[in-house]
Amino acid sequence: MSKDYVEPPLVPLLDMEELKSWPFFRAVIAEFVATLLFLYVTVATVIGHKKQANQCDGVGLLGISLAFGGMIFVLWIFWVGPFIGALLAAAYHQHVPRASATKGLGSFRSNPAT
Repeated sequence: MSKDYVEPPLVPLLDMEELKSWPFFRAVIAEFVATLLFLYVTVATVIGHKKQANQCDGVGLLGISLAFGGMIFVLWIFWVGPFIGALLAAAYHQHVPRASATKGLGSFRSNPAT
């Protein structure tokens, strides 16, 4: 029995040409900068809290938790932001023009029957 389809060629798991491409280096640089920023802000906040003489002088434990949470939120926005932007654009182009056309032309349900 013969196949009615053509199998695609096998692709290597790790392509050496990809390691030499600019998008790969750009992704590595972005990961490095994001990790450096996260560690710098959070570790500096903890060190600043440990070095303070009086408990009321620095940021406190709430400030440390806000630094960690804030950095995680900012990095999450940069990672998931393009996806959310695409979803918002798709939702806008799907629903807003349709809703404005319905409002502009008037709906049969909103007009009383005469």
